[in-house]
Amino acid sequence: MKFNAAHFIAYKGFREKLHGHNYHLAVTITEQVGSDGYVVDFRETKRISRVICKDLNEFFLVPMKSDALKGSCDGANTNIITEDIDF
Repeated sequence: MKFNAAHFIAYKGFREKLHGHNYHLAVTITEQVGSDGYVVDFRETKRISRVICKDLNEFFLVPMKSDALKGSCDGANTNIITEDIDF
């Protein structure tokens, strides 16, 4: 499964240009094998994976915990301030 998203990397004194990537989702499940011989229903895992990819597809991934950014989100809008530009 895959999704496309835009992002940029920023740290003190540096901010790269906004650009996009094609991401691939990998899922690892660690659990005991059940009495039926299975760990999990693969159909449910696949369904959840599709929802995650759909929710992230064609979005802007924001590094909100970066110490080089100041940001706020009111639910509908996100404001990002870097050292050299406001988004």
